[in-house]
Parts: sequence; structure tokens; C-alpha cells
Amino acid sequence: MTTVRRIGLLAAVMATLASGCACRDLTGRLAADVHVPERPVLMIFCDGVQKARFDQLLQAGRLPNIRRYLLNGGVEVRRATTIMPSITYAVTATLLTGRTPGHHGIVDNAYFDRHKLTYRDFESVHNYTHVVDDFQDRTLYEMAPDRYGASILLPNDRGARRSFNNVMKVGAAWFLGLMSAVDSLTTLRMEQLVREANRCGRWPDFILAYYPSADDVAHRCGADSEAYGDILIHHDLEVGRLMRFLEKNGLLEKYAVVWVTDHGHTVCRRGIQAGRLFREHLGIACVDSQYDEDDSRDAGRIEYFLRLRYIMTPYDRDTRRYADRVCFFRDKRCVVVPGGKRKISVHLRIGQDDWSKRPTYEQIQSFHAPAGGRFSDRLLAEESIGLVMIRDGSDAVHVFGKDGHGTISRTRSNGRPAYAYRIVEGADPLHYVDHSPAARLVGSGPHSGQAWQEATYETFYPDVIGQTVEMFEHFRTGDVGLAAPGSTRPGSWTSFRRSCP
Repeated sequence: MTTVRRIGLLAAVMATLASGCACRDLTGRLAADVHVPERPVLMIFCDGVQKARFDQLLQAGRLPNIRRYLLNGGVEVRRATTIMPSITYAVTATLLTGRTPGHHGIVDNAYFDRHKLTYRDFESVHNYTHVVDDFQDRTLYEMAPDRYGASILLPNDRGARRSFNNVMKVGAAWFLGLMSAVDSLTTLRMEQLVREANRCGRWPDFILAYYPSADDVAHRCGADSEAYGDILIHHDLEVGRLMRFLEKNGLLEKYAVVWVTDHGHTVCRRGIQAGRLFREHLGIACVDSQYDEDDSRDAGRIEYFLRLRYIMTPYDRDTRRYADRVCFFRDKRCVVVPGGKRKISVHLRIGQDDWSKRPTYEQIQSFHAPAGGRFSDRLLAEESIGLVMIRDGSDAVHVFGKDGHGTISRTRSNGRPAYAYRIVEGADPLHYVDHSPAARLVGSGPHSGQAWQEATYETFYPDVIGQTVEMFEHFRTGDVGLAAPGSTRPGSWTSFRRSCP
């Protein structure tokens, strides 16, 4: 697309937003001869909803459309947990494939592939649509090729017959900070679906409409901010627009409407760049992300957008040959991948071993270990690290807290996995022993993943036992996982940031 056309498109989008039509009710009627499925499905995917804040607004009557159309007469799943890691690209791949990150391979919003020697960051404009290239499992659309599936704004759209994912149209609003307009543009796509249905004579069996703005505002302003409350209220308006549109077209009674989110939010008062943590605090040379997700505040959104689009690195799969990447990583021993501001994945290379060889537990613990100590001891000496998880082969993970050490192990019976969790020394790093339903399972078993999920749902680490071993099964997860402290006391370290070189 030429520069003139790009400028014209940007101007058209801005004119559309400025005109206020992004807030009006949807127009468009389906023609009488359009085939409508017997039980169509609409999935409304609102990214990054903190349940406590959502419930507060709901009880205050600030989300009337969600209450009227979804809760009244609907079913709410109250004791559900998300997957590990609870971050958008990983969860979305699970949502569309039914498999967990350790099995489908999209283990985060960014990952390091120790076989191809690539560091893929989906949060860059350069890479965000490549998620569909990086896993092989069939998506929901591909599982039902005879059905008409439509995807709105979600980059993970492989197999959808119709996909709306134009970075120029949505990106203009996004990088100018017009997040309510981004969500409004998602809703407006329904009008285009009507026009296309009237031409081809068929309405989609399944529509996935993605609303990213709540997550963006929570990361920038905090889930306790007025801005976050405002964007959730705006999302409620979008739900109302969708439901009234279906109602006017006589479709609402036919529809199964599913509203879902991928993760919540912890309010982070203080943070540290992941690369700086390793290089300056721990004294460990590392490769880390070339992007800083908080630069949007410091440098301005437009400059940040240009950085994301045009920065190239020696370890970018799309810009360097394999031989170049081999040369770059030849003397590297540690790769750090921050994700979601609450976790870091660490990939290690021991001695002269090839990068493709994953280190043993003993080798990991000897990496940069203090005299007479372990690597985990060195990590936990840092205030900003609250939990360390280290893989031990394919069926065990060691969990270290500030005051204790536990192990998670997996066994199989008739092809079904079961999990045991035992305290090795000191206090329980997951604090399950302080919660009676979970305490009954600690030191016994193995138990099913479902049993652990039900017993740990109300703890600070719900459903960790069953998911942790599965998460580490994929080599992209890394060898060590770090989590920020669970404490929310004033001044506590609660987040990790990406860092620029």
C-alpha cells in the first residue's frame, strides 16, 4: 500500500471515530433469503478483566447490558481457572485448540526457541500475526471446516473463513490511545458481516469478537484506576450494541452467547526490567527482549509504534539467516523471556553443550550458584523474585519460595496423568497447608488435576499443581520460571518489565 493510500486510510478511520458513529447502534438487516444456522454461537472475548473490579461495577449497576443480556437467564461459571501462564497469546491458543500451552507450544506472548535460535515477540507489530505459524494444532475453525467461522480482531485466526484483522484501521486508534474506539471498531464489524451475508446468502455459524482495550488500560493505568473502570463500562455499552443488533434481526433467541476473559490483573506498584534484574542485580549476562512494553508511556505511542515495527535484531527469525543466529548465540548462556509483568522464563545453556540440549536439574542448580549454595538460592536472594520453579526431567518440577522447597511430580495410569505435591524442606512455598481443602492433598496422592483445581481454587496459586508440569513439558517454556512476590504491601516488588538493549 502506498504512503498516500495509508494516509488516506488513516484519515478515514479518524474521521469515522470523530463523527461519533462508533457509539451509535448498529444498522443493517439480514435479507430474508440469508441462511442462518439453527444454533449460531457468538463468543465475546474481553481481554484482561479483573474479577473483583468487574463484580464491583456489576453490583453498582454500572454494567446493565451484561446483567440484562448475559447474567439474567444465563449461566456464570464461578470456579473456573485460567491456564498457565495466564497471558493472552497462550490463553487464546488454548481457547481455540483445547490444548494447554505446554502442548500447543504458544507458551507466552513471547518465547525463545532453543532449536531454531529465535526469540519471537508477538507484542511487536512486526510479529503479532505470526502466532498462527508457530503452532500446529487444529483450531476450532479447522475442526469444523464445513462451518462458517468469523474472527474479529484476533490475530490467531487460522482456519476462519472471514477474518477482520487490519492493523492500519485498528492500529491508528490503538497507538493514539483511543482504546474505547478500538473496541467500538470490533463491534462495527458486524455491519460488514451483514452486508457480506446479504451478498453470499449465509450467516456465520461462529463469530469470535475480540475486545482488547480493558487489558491495555489495566497495564498502563492499573486495574484500580478510574480509567479501567471507565473502559469496562464502555465494554458493557459494546455488549449492549451487539445484543440489540441480534435482537433487531430476530437472532437473539437463536444465539448461544459466550462471554469470556483470559486473565485478571494484579495492581503493580513497583517493577524492574527483566534484563536489568539479571545483568545488574544478579550479575548474569543474558539475552532478553528488544522491546520495552512501558515505552508507550515514556516515548509516546507513535514513536513506540515505529520502534515495534522497525527494530531488527540478530535473533529475529524474519530478518536473519540461521547461520547468523548460530553465530549470535554461540557464546550466550542465558536467555530471559519476561511475560505479563508477573513472570520470567529462563533458558540456560551449560558449558559447551549445544543450545538444543536442555540441562538437567543438577546442572541448572549449579549455574551461577553461590558458594555452597544453589542457583535457586541466588535468585531468591533478590527482593523482586518471590517464587522459583525448576524443571527436573519430564515429570517433575521443584518449587522454591523464600522459606521453603516443594516438589510436584506426575505419574500416569491408563494414560491419565495424576499429580503429587510434597514439602521437601521448610515452609510450603505455595501456602497450600494454610488452606484446609488443599492441605488434605499435600503429601498424599497422586491426585487428578481436577482434584487439585477444586482444592486450590480459593488460594493465591489456584490450579498450579496440575498445570506446572504440563507447562514445562514444552521446550519453549524454558528451564526455570520466576514469579513476582504475591505480597501487595506498599513498596513491594510486584512486576517485571521487558527491557531495551
